[in-house]
Amino acid sequence: MHATRTAQNIGLDAVLTDLGAGRGRFRPASLRNIAMTGPYMHDGRFATLRQVIGHYTENMIKTPDITSLFVGSGQLCCDLYHPRLREDQKLDLEAFLHALTDQTVLTDPRWSDPFPQ
Repeated sequence: MHATRTAQNIGLDAVLTDLGAGRGRFRPASLRNIAMTGPYMHDGRFATLRQVIGHYTENMIKTPDITSLFVGSGQLCCDLYHPRLREDQKLDLEAFLHALTDQTVLTDPRWSDPFPQ
């Protein structure tokens, strides 16, 4: 798999109520400072990174328009690709995502609120 920033359908909903960029596709967010940008997904349905990890490892819904990155090779099955992560691996992944937070940028006055109360 390779990273992409184009709009993708990541199996959030079986019935689309928000078409996004078309067919339930949304542009993925940057991972920079991801721990500081919740709630997550286009509609804020996940409050924590742990819930996002749960979506990708257990809860994606196979739809006709899901991105091919999550579909099996077709040789053995056509099911979705869910990375099988142990609990310690999920904790490691969450810690890694937190490590992508740039404290320097977050505390630099140049990037502070231009409209302080």
